[in-house]
Amino acid sequence: MNSFLSSKYKKRVVSTLFLYLIILLSGCDFKSPEEWETPGWYTDLTLPLINKEYSFGELLSDTMIYSDTLNVALPSDTVSNVLHVTYPVLVPAQSIPDSIFNIDMSSVAMDMPDIGINDTINIPLPDISDSISIPINVDMSTYTDCFPEDLLDSLSFDNEDVEIKLPNYTGISTKFTIKSLTADSGKWIAKVGNNFPFSISAEFSVTHGETILYTTFDSLHNITRYDEKSSSKKITVDKPETINLGTPIIMHPIIRISDNQEVTDCEIIVSPEVYICNISSEQFTSEDACRESCAGICVLTPSITKPGWIIDTAIIPGVALNIEYVWNNITSIVIDFHGIQETKQIEVKLPGFDGLTIKKVKLDSSTQEYPNKLSLD
Repeated sequence: MNSFLSSKYKKRVVSTLFLYLIILLSGCDFKSPEEWETPGWYTDLTLPLINKEYSFGELLSDTMIYSDTLNVALPSDTVSNVLHVTYPVLVPAQSIPDSIFNIDMSSVAMDMPDIGINDTINIPLPDISDSISIPINVDMSTYTDCFPEDLLDSLSFDNEDVEIKLPNYTGISTKFTIKSLTADSGKWIAKVGNNFPFSISAEFSVTHGETILYTTFDSLHNITRYDEKSSSKKITVDKPETINLGTPIIMHPIIRISDNQEVTDCEIIVSPEVYICNISSEQFTSEDACRESCAGICVLTPSITKPGWIIDTAIIPGVALNIEYVWNNITSIVIDFHGIQETKQIEVKLPGFDGLTIKKVKLDSSTQEYPNKLSLD
């Protein structure tokens, strides 16, 4: 029984395998053998042909030319886009044109650091009013009522130069010294008072080195007794005035007796009337006294007088000279800068270009081509 089942099972397996074999063979395409080909393959083989060092000049000799393409073993290995060089070669110089550095620095904002010169400094304006007394060579107290005309020729005045003192400009700042000042608004005023019983004339000028700042010309001539005259000059934009502080300002007054005098109005008794004895020539102030003492005749001698001008005893004799010097506006100041021993770094961002960065520049004087000038106002 068992033997029968085992034989039957084996037949079923063999039938199944045969069936699978038929299915597989039906999908294959069988051809008859043709010409025989021996199998082969390709490989890269590098062989050293020479072992020597060459310089770049030797490699690029005038007979060496590189082709546009290099055919290697296979067409797929062709190398293209090769740089062609034939020696010698003139390669044009590559440079940046100068015009690219034409940088207008006016477009660059620059913040100036505080170096201590931005502080407000008050500059005093000249405002001078000074009175000067001009002495005369005669003691006027000798004459109380009438001043004799015949003494005019012997009179003279002590005319001395006077320096006009300006405000002190030396201690305004420790960083600089003021050298000169210029004004476009101001005035000079001169006033002369005649406190004498006769007429006088005045002339004076104000000099500053070789420059005449002010002169009265003949505007102060013929100042009558106990009167005054004035003269003035304006400082304007059209006629500005400059003062160099190292040069003194000197006033030169000239006072003299006027040639044109007023009519006299008083008489001075040079000698009073007297009675003179004709025998002894003795003088007597009265006729009675003369007759008592004189045995002869008493002769009357009249008094002797001379003309002059009445003296105003309420006024102190003299010449009162007043000078007024005023500036209203200073337009410019010239200073001598002492310098600052301090280093300040100023960072300025220069205009750049695409692909180009400026690392360092040198400021030059301003020209039409290169307006890169740095100015401090």
